[in-house]
Amino acid sequence: MTSTTIPSSHLTTFHHIPPISAFQLPRTSSDPTVLSSRPPNVILWVGGLSDTFGNVSYPFTLAQCLPPSWTLVHLVLSSSGNSWGTTDLDADVREIAKAVAYFRSLQEAGSKIVLMGHSTGCQDAMHYVSSPLQTGAELDRPRVAGIILQAPISDREALLHALDKSTYDHANDIAQKMVRDGKESDCMPNEITGAVFGQCAITAKRWLSLASPDQKGDDDYFSSDLPDERLQATFGSISRDTHLLLLYGAADEHVPEYVKPVEMLERWTTFASKAGAKVHPESRALLRGASHNLNGDPQPVLDELYRRVTAFLADLAKHV
Repeated sequence: MTSTTIPSSHLTTFHHIPPISAFQLPRTSSDPTVLSSRPPNVILWVGGLSDTFGNVSYPFTLAQCLPPSWTLVHLVLSSSGNSWGTTDLDADVREIAKAVAYFRSLQEAGSKIVLMGHSTGCQDAMHYVSSPLQTGAELDRPRVAGIILQAPISDREALLHALDKSTYDHANDIAQKMVRDGKESDCMPNEITGAVFGQCAITAKRWLSLASPDQKGDDDYFSSDLPDERLQATFGSISRDTHLLLLYGAADEHVPEYVKPVEMLERWTTFASKAGAKVHPESRALLRGASHNLNGDPQPVLDELYRRVTAFLADLAKHV
């Protein structure tokens, strides 16, 4: 496989879908087809909290490993960088829906779109295919052929891993009081949130969505202690015939030791399969040696991610 070193400059096609910036990555550094106005099948890649264009390196090489009929587009939503703390998943999904509609308008009939999330971007992908439409609040949500979830970890458990329990509880108490006082859109004190997130504005509403002290936060898709009823409302509500690939790193540094990923993957895929989703069989296997965003991981680890993604796309081509 190609080296994961990011070149100093990139030949890309820039698509502006206000307020979204979308970068269509080339298959090679000199690939002229990247400038085509009619992309083939498309993977829309969405990053996690604080991610911006290029700070996760593997999409650049993944784009070069895809089958000839596929291209990868890196979406930069308005919540990217340090803007995530003042928005929510519903807003992200509305923007992703605009991107899906835009790229579908450029495609030939029968072409496919897959949504690939990294980290908290996995919440966006899950929210896109499992959450109900908000009447009057968003336009139609165009269907995607599948979703790929890379590093679908729990932000709540990651917070508990990074903070002592008393600090976590204190932050939740402050956020809950702000909500009770009608200040859910006001930002939390930075002396509370800064230990984990630095100088980033975070509303009380978004903090509780991520910290999810009652296990009901909108962002709480991937915690290990979620009850069956919650999983039924998420993985069990994925749109029928949606293809699903899970890429859970065995060496993810943000996952606490008590979490048992293999057991979680089995639960998630069981609920998804019962909902009629097409679960790729390798979704139940950990990505051995993979860290959270794979930056700096050994080449064999990256090669395995690329292999699983291309196998997923080949399987999707047979069934859709």
